[in-house]
Amino acid sequence: MNRHRFENNELESLFRRYILRLQHTSITAAVALYVVLTAALATTSFVSVQSPTVRNLYDSAHCAVFVMMFLVLCTRTVDDMYLDYVCYGILIFSTSFCVLALPVPFVWSGAPSMPRHEYVDGVWEIVFATFVVYSMLPLRSWIAAAFSLGIALIHVIVTVLVLEPPLLLDMWQQLAANILVFLAVNLVGLFIHNLTEEGQRRAFLDTRDCIAARLDMEDENEKLERLLLSVLPQHVAVEMKGDIMSPVEGQFHKIYIQRHENVSILFADIVGFTTLSSQCSAQDLVRLLNELFGRFDQLANENHCLRIKILGDCYYCVAGLPEPSSEHAKNAVEMGLDMIDAIRSVVEATEVDLNMRVGLHTGRVLCGVLGLRKWQYDVWSNDVTLANNMEAGGVPGRVHVTEASLEHLNGEYEVEPGLGHTRNQYLKENNINTYLIIAPANRRKPFFIQYSQCFQHCGW
Repeated sequence: MNRHRFENNELESLFRRYILRLQHTSITAAVALYVVLTAALATTSFVSVQSPTVRNLYDSAHCAVFVMMFLVLCTRTVDDMYLDYVCYGILIFSTSFCVLALPVPFVWSGAPSMPRHEYVDGVWEIVFATFVVYSMLPLRSWIAAAFSLGIALIHVIVTVLVLEPPLLLDMWQQLAANILVFLAVNLVGLFIHNLTEEGQRRAFLDTRDCIAARLDMEDENEKLERLLLSVLPQHVAVEMKGDIMSPVEGQFHKIYIQRHENVSILFADIVGFTTLSSQCSAQDLVRLLNELFGRFDQLANENHCLRIKILGDCYYCVAGLPEPSSEHAKNAVEMGLDMIDAIRSVVEATEVDLNMRVGLHTGRVLCGVLGLRKWQYDVWSNDVTLANNMEAGGVPGRVHVTEASLEHLNGEYEVEPGLGHTRNQYLKENNINTYLIIAPANRRKPFFIQYSQCFQHCGW
């Protein structure tokens, strides 16, 4: 890993935004140090000199500028991505702060005679600015080093060219001492800056990997949840997921069984499926069933029914689950009529001899999950058995209902005698009165997908 830059430009840009956000407090602290320092210098100069000078006026101006910067940073008026410009502004004012401290006789008109400058003048200001730049500002290493070495070099050159030493030996001793101080501060600062930046880059990569792993885990959890919801209804899946995430100590296996009163059970079977399966290839047959049952699932959702299972060409669902509904019988009838219309759309598009036989009964059910490994959601009761036999004893293209279902329809549909006992032994033995729904002439017809492509290889 490059210590000073990532090979990926996008990753480098992201790291810069990350480091600016991370060091917002450090930048604010650096500005606060300058506020305190410039305010102290300006106050001390005014008190001691008792007149305006270039130094104390500039210190006052610097203090005012740094106060404004401090307020902007504290209120977070500037977005973190623009903090680079704030750092460059600090560099500019740090440069002027150090330049004014150089051993140069700046003169203000009307001011008393200036004191004699020494070789050490401006050294501590440069050391302070170097410390701030290396340790508190999120600058690139070459920028920090260029500023610190450049301002130190300016101090050495000005010292040699401007000051007139009393003794040559004293001058070179002072210059050597200043140079050693500047080199030591820059070496230590550069070492700390590089060490800090390397640690920040490693922390950034670790944070990015952690976030990426978390997002991948959330994506996988979402896929697993969708897979779970394809097997189990949502209300059962949520309960089971909660129990898996927070298992109860000592509980061997929880039984997820619920009892529901006043629900309508619908069974539907495709008439002519056997003939179709003998004339179609397996792939085309599966493609047709997938599209057809997929449309049935949409209809179940629109009619507030819960699909329980698909058994070959048999589809059955329950209205009134999981939330009770006073219109469960009507919803189930509408579901059955829509399924018949769906089959008719296939017949009209392909001229295939298919139809739908629908049986419906209203009663109570026990529903739940079976199995320890391969979960299966199902419903059981005598009423489920009766609904199954209502389908078996039904008429193709009609919705076959029991008297119990008819009572819950409250006269919303016209019916005619179903005579189910003449077509099914179970209905005959249990003396079940059945009826056939007469579909309203003006009922809404659902929109159906096209199935003709499924029969291109079947000869139709």
